[in-house]
This record gives sequence, C-alpha cells and structure tokens, in this order.
Amino acid sequence: MQLVVQQQSEINQVIRQGLEDKYGLNYGLIPAVFSNGTDPVVNHHILGFTGDMIASALFSELIIHNAYFLDGNKGTEDDFFFYTVNQMKEKFHLGRTAQERALKILTKLELIERRTEINSPGVAGRYFRVKFDHPEVGTAISKYVEENNIMDRVDLFGNGIPDNAGVKAKKVERFSKLAIKTTDEVINLLNRETGHSHDPKAPGTIRMIQDLLDRGHTPNAMKGVVIDRTLEWKQSEKMNRYLRPGTLFGNGKFKQYLEQVPTTVMQRVKYTYLRDLPKSQRINEMAKLINDPDVDPKIWMYGVDAEELNEAYRMADELEDAEVF
Repeated sequence: MQLVVQQQSEINQVIRQGLEDKYGLNYGLIPAVFSNGTDPVVNHHILGFTGDMIASALFSELIIHNAYFLDGNKGTEDDFFFYTVNQMKEKFHLGRTAQERALKILTKLELIERRTEINSPGVAGRYFRVKFDHPEVGTAISKYVEENNIMDRVDLFGNGIPDNAGVKAKKVERFSKLAIKTTDEVINLLNRETGHSHDPKAPGTIRMIQDLLDRGHTPNAMKGVVIDRTLEWKQSEKMNRYLRPGTLFGNGKFKQYLEQVPTTVMQRVKYTYLRDLPKSQRINEMAKLINDPDVDPKIWMYGVDAEELNEAYRMADELEDAEVF
C-alpha cells in the first residue's frame, strides 16, 4: 500500500500550515502517530477506543488523508474530502460492505463525519471529515509524545516530526504554571458553555494559551471571548463546530474576536467563578450578590441554575431579615 498523500516531507509541511492554525494541537506528529512513513498503521490507543482493527486502520488512513486535503483548497470549504469506494477497496482490499461496517463504527464514535454529494448527474460521491478536535485524537498523539519522551516544544509545534521521533529526546521546555492554570479555567468554561469535551491538558491547547498570555492577553479576555463566541455561534448548526480551542485561540483571530466582545459580556466574566464553587457555597455567594445594590443581577445571573437561584433568593431574604433585627 502507498499513501494517497505524496512524500513524508510534503505531509509535514501541509500539516504545519493547515492543522496547526485550525486546531492548535501538535498535529506535526500525525504521520509518526498514524503511519510508518509509507503506509497507515493502527494506533493502539485508537484501537482500544474503537475495539475494531479495520476501523482503526481506516481511521489512520482518513486522518492523514484529511490532513493533506486541509492545505489550501484541496478539500471542500468546510474541510471535507472525497474518497471513493474503489479507492478504499484498492488500498485495503475491502468490499463495500466491510468498508461501511468500519465507517459506521468511526461515525458512531464521532471520530469522523461523512456525507454524500452529487458530483455529476447520477453520480454520488462519498465525503469525509475527521474530527481533529476529538479528545481521543489528542490523547493518541499525547500518549505517543509521552511514550517517546518527545518534549521539545519546537518539535511539537511547528517543525513536523523530529528526525529522532522514536528516540528518547531531552526535555527542553515546560509550560508556565499560569498557562496551565489559565488553560484549565478557560477550557472548562468552554466545555460548560458549549457542552463539548475539549481536553484542558492537551499540549497544543496549553501552547496557544501561553502564546496569548505572552502577548499580553489576560485570562479574563479569553473567558470573554469564550462567552461571546458561544452566544453568537452555539445555536448555529454551521458555526457551532467552530467553538473549539483551535478556532478561538489559535487561528490568529483572537484579537478580532476580543474586539467584538461587548462590555456586558466582560462584566459577566467576573462572576464565572460561581460555577466552580460547591453548590452550598455558590448559593450563599449568590444570596450576597442579590442583596448588593451595586451589582446588576442581569450580569451575574447568566447561566445560573434556576433552582439554585430560587434557593439563593430565599437565603437572601433570610440574610436581609437577620440584618434588620
């Protein structure tokens, strides 16, 4: 078997230019994690997740293929790429039924998306898109990094596969404590706002946050962008999928997003800490805010559980009565 994508150096270049900007994870390692340099290989972590050898092998092929097509305009505008039944049959010697079985596994696990389009009158084509921001993809790459002790940030973020990818490498650089703490807070907020499950420990995500901190952006600015973009995009079927770390923090548009955040949203950021408190402490804090005439309830009540809010109002009344006597 030969990879559909051309040479290894070309793959590295494409992934650096395309995936790093779009998703912010260390996808320079994709060829090493999902291929042997010439053919796709089964990644043991993905195999453990899918529980199916053929599905795992197809996923390795699709993720490398999709990475290639993300460069420039080789795929569709929304990152889907074309892969025929015959192409897959020639590469894996699998008939249509076997292909569909494996693809259904990958689709059900939300590792890929697929759709059918009419390419010409009477001819339907299969299109696929890998969910590059799926937690298991990031975990597979992170495990590869950990197992091979590849910690050099230059290798992970921008220079493709190091020449000694399979050799123990010297630890060169670590992320700052502030970057790790901020990433945890910001990504957990993003997950709560969107219902997604992005990994706050993903090295690529921490790297993006650290870059923003190094450029003078504050944690609250990042939280403001999360809340504002969620309000703008969450209900849009087209835009909801862009509520991910790579789009918000790693595509060069963070400053543009930040400039669009209204003052009321930035004021809300001040009270996002409420959601991290234990329930009883959160209700107590809300009761104090209710009794504070200088605080606009429309600001801090954003996203508050209705039942907890009712309890807070009851407690606020009790606190007010206690102060009278």
